[in-house]
Amino acid sequence: MRVGLVLGAGGVIGGSWLMGALEALEAETGWHATDAEQIVGTSAGAVIGALAAAGVPPEYMSAYATGEVLDDVAEAEARAAATAAATAERASAGEYHLQWAFPPIGPGSWRLAMSTLLQPHRYSPAALLAGWLPRGFISTAPFLLAYWVSFTREMRLGAWPRRAYVASLLVPFLINGLLVATQHPAQPYFRGRALLADVARDVETDRKDYDLVLVHHWWMGQYYHYYLSEPQTVWPIGRDREGTAAALDDLTRVPAGARVLLVVNDLATGTDPDGSVVAALKATRPLVRERPCLHSAVPGTGLVCARIYLFGAAPPPSGQP
Repeated sequence: MRVGLVLGAGGVIGGSWLMGALEALEAETGWHATDAEQIVGTSAGAVIGALAAAGVPPEYMSAYATGEVLDDVAEAEARAAATAAATAERASAGEYHLQWAFPPIGPGSWRLAMSTLLQPHRYSPAALLAGWLPRGFISTAPFLLAYWVSFTREMRLGAWPRRAYVASLLVPFLINGLLVATQHPAQPYFRGRALLADVARDVETDRKDYDLVLVHHWWMGQYYHYYLSEPQTVWPIGRDREGTAAALDDLTRVPAGARVLLVVNDLATGTDPDGSVVAALKATRPLVRERPCLHSAVPGTGLVCARIYLFGAAPPPSGQP
């Protein structure tokens, strides 16, 4: 049976999640992601997929991401030798070299081409071109390993043609970065991930006053798991199913005696526009204080944290001391 691996996107958080998921999958089933015959990934998934395709085990990825040395990973030397051998075999097999073939006739994507023909107002000029232009006659495999090709000299071309090839792959990214920087000069992405990391860590200024950190919307919970010094205190709420009802159900599982710090991000305003989660907590717990998040005036930081609410422990039911 042939096994393929499909990895989704998610940026830094998604990459961390994928590393943990692949490591858990290997531990539970014994199946190694590096054994997949076909690997498809998007964004962060493409990065993790490229590492897996090169034979890098998930525990190596996790060790690197958490700052551990490989000596702390069980059987590191044996796995490193196996990884080196697998990588050498893949490289020598020529599967990452250019594969020339006759160009196909017709649009590159019939489905996209027909969609742009029927509803042209819904598509950008770039999508129009992508649908109607024919597919190329060079394999896309080298695109995933552009940097690898540049530095290992495995490409069967001269130095300057190889450098020109790699540079051509970077042109769309450079143009896109220039457009974003020009149109959104305050975009926090260009200040690096340190800015958003500071926003996440800012909740620990209230550490003496809370026992649990509830993250609403849950999608950013992994971000706090990664950056907070006590990740076990983080509870993403509402991730079991879509809608505000899931988040409200999670609130019923919060221990009554726990002091709660609620982090609300911009994603929550879309799924919970009425503020039902905040209202439910206010109805059952005393509100100690609320405040804006760090760098709240900087566009984009609300994705991680828009507002913070600190609640005390729930009072005992009437009739109980």
